Amino acid sequence: MHEIILSGESGPPIRAAIYARMSTEHQQYSTENQSDVIREYAAKHNMEIVRTYADEGKSGLRLDGRDALKRLIEDVQSGS
Repeated sequence: MHEIILSGESGPPIRAAIYARMSTEHQQYSTENQSDVIREYAAKHNMEIVRTYADEGKSGLRLDGRDALKRLIEDVQSGS
């Protein structure tokens, strides 16, 4: 019989990053609120937050101007 272990249930913490985005100042959930919820989730699922990326006041429709998302993608691709 094999034991199935879901990612994050045991063993060393899984490295993870937070990406938060807010399109306008009037958005209900600030990047700080988003980050808090993600940190709470990570703590419950054996994840270690190693970096936080945030784009404030940026539309989610395009990559243009979303410098934090571009850095996140570059870091993942480079293994940072």
